[in-house]
Amino acid sequence: MQPSRGFSGLPGLLRDFADWRPRIVPVPRALCHFLALDIRNLPQRYLASSIRLQLAQLTGMARLGFAYHAQGNAARLWYWDEAELQENSLCPAGEACPNGVKPWPEPLLRGPLEDGLHLVACGQGYEAVAIEKGGVWRTRWFRERPEAQAWVAFVRDAGRDPASHPLPASVVRVPASSHPPKGWRLSTHLLQPITAAAWAAAGVAALVGAVLIVGLLYEFKLNGIISAEQAELKRLLHDNATTIALQRKIGEQTSYLGAMNKARPLVLQLELMKRLAESGLVGEASKISLAEWEYRNDRLRLLFSVPDDGFSVGEFLASLESLDMFTDIRLMPDTPPRSVGIQASLAPVIARPAAANAVPRAGRSLNAN
Repeated sequence: MQPSRGFSGLPGLLRDFADWRPRIVPVPRALCHFLALDIRNLPQRYLASSIRLQLAQLTGMARLGFAYHAQGNAARLWYWDEAELQENSLCPAGEACPNGVKPWPEPLLRGPLEDGLHLVACGQGYEAVAIEKGGVWRTRWFRERPEAQAWVAFVRDAGRDPASHPLPASVVRVPASSHPPKGWRLSTHLLQPITAAAWAAAGVAALVGAVLIVGLLYEFKLNGIISAEQAELKRLLHDNATTIALQRKIGEQTSYLGAMNKARPLVLQLELMKRLAESGLVGEASKISLAEWEYRNDRLRLLFSVPDDGFSVGEFLASLESLDMFTDIRLMPDTPPRSVGIQASLAPVIARPAAANAVPRAGRSLNAN
């Protein structure tokens, strides 16, 4: 049995009553994923709903939570599956959270890091982070401390030279912060508890409602039966108000759907894959297969598996350049044996499928963890 707090716990009880805000708690880094999305031409009032729609298409998660920071034409965000958070309570063990919790990603609840590559200790596991201009550029989580091979893969993914960035000898332990950085916004489906202010507002509304009901009953008894002309006038006024409200809602939905249509990507990755397959460049006839596919900022990174005999890099590049879907084709260095890697930009004009047949984009998004 725990000892009673007595009067010593009175300040804490008063603080819990006065501070009705939910408690800020970290979402473990093991459950968070980092992503960067293109948000150009998106109005600010539709930004959160557009990000949620794109995340639902990319991840297929039914209940998404995310924190995002919009700057220029891009939005950096951390997202997580809130179904997993409901199974594991976020409230610290042994501590009460009478007002509920507000989940924030663990990387946002710690001090800032300098530009460069860092190996940071998390609550669970380790995180490799590449910082550029004060923001996260690449990040990768490891259950155990990474070995040299895994670190080299992360350094190359961050666009750095592994020789200049060896595996750190020590792990960075960043002090935790009680509040997220400025400029970040949170979107969550987790139910929040009813606050003291909400209870007070509900009490006032119930009192006002009771007074209104009593007044309406008294008026009904005094007035008796309303004449047919007054009833018809009331019905017409109600129908007119309903029509105006419906027109207003239709206008709002039309504007919203127009904004969502503008937010759709100009290029669908499934359409690109289909055109690449129809070109005959890959398949059983050419003995060339596609091993990796990465789409980022209107650029593609492709890794092809090629045969040992009868393969010519020049002819392969000439075939790629003949396709009207690629421009600025470049070979990638340090590819594995029996493979050829290229980076290419997408052609400015690519046919887009009809809206009725549109499908969610496949493959990886830019900066996906």
